[in-house]
Amino acid sequence: EQLPLDSERMPLLASLVGASSGVTIVIYTRALRKAPFFSRPWEHVIFGVFGGAWGANKLVQATAYYEDLCEKLILDKMARNQGVLDEKYRALLGSKYAKYFPDSA
Repeated sequence: EQLPLDSERMPLLASLVGASSGVTIVIYTRALRKAPFFSRPWEHVIFGVFGGAWGANKLVQATAYYEDLCEKLILDKMARNQGVLDEKYRALLGSKYAKYFPDSA
């Protein structure tokens, strides 16, 4: 079972994961070019830490946005098809039918 992350810790965790991923990518690309690792250390800070943290936070925001959008679209479609597919919805949702259709339960 996956433990839920609270909204206070999620940005910190995403920033840490993104920053470590960003630094790893910078180090890996410098190794591929056979350049000294710390000849330009600002690349590690700017592109690695800040870029990685920003990218990871944007990924978390996009995931939350599209999960909400998907739920809204599914609920809209269920509301449009309620009269037509009512028996299927009752069979599919079971005891949760009243949660999605409180007025007809």
